[in-house]
Amino acid sequence: MGAIGYTILLAFGGTLLAALFTFVVGLAGAPGAFLTTLAMRRTGSQAIPLWGLLLTVAGQLYASLAFVAFIIQTTSSRLAGVAGFGTWIAWTVTFLVACAPAFIALKDAARAEVKKVQHGATTFTAPLTAIGFLVFVLAPGVLRAGWGWVPHF
Repeated sequence: MGAIGYTILLAFGGTLLAALFTFVVGLAGAPGAFLTTLAMRRTGSQAIPLWGLLLTVAGQLYASLAFVAFIIQTTSSRLAGVAGFGTWIAWTVTFLVACAPAFIALKDAARAEVKKVQHGATTFTAPLTAIGFLVFVLAPGVLRAGWGWVPHF
């Protein structure tokens, strides 16, 4: 399969997988959000503590970057040895699909009627995921160091 064929498969199948993975990103931030909510109730404060927001962002970001690692590694193995303009298109679609879970979560947060800690955290998770994609592509050692366990096809 050439680069264009892979790109079409990635665009459709990857986007569906990204939409499903959005749920995992939300779950990854749940422990930090839970602890933050408990602390807010205990103190009676309506302000979200910084440590709670950072903990929630860390969970969401790690899960989101795991998906990024999966998509990057899969694309790298599929396009190994393939040259031409189609690879540029494939890597552009790879970026969009890899960042999709974080940006879908951000869109869901914008629509939420009751804003929670996890919704606020996606404001930071989404752009950091895009930056993480670039870091993983330009410095693959970072990907292997933190997300080497992520399988790929």
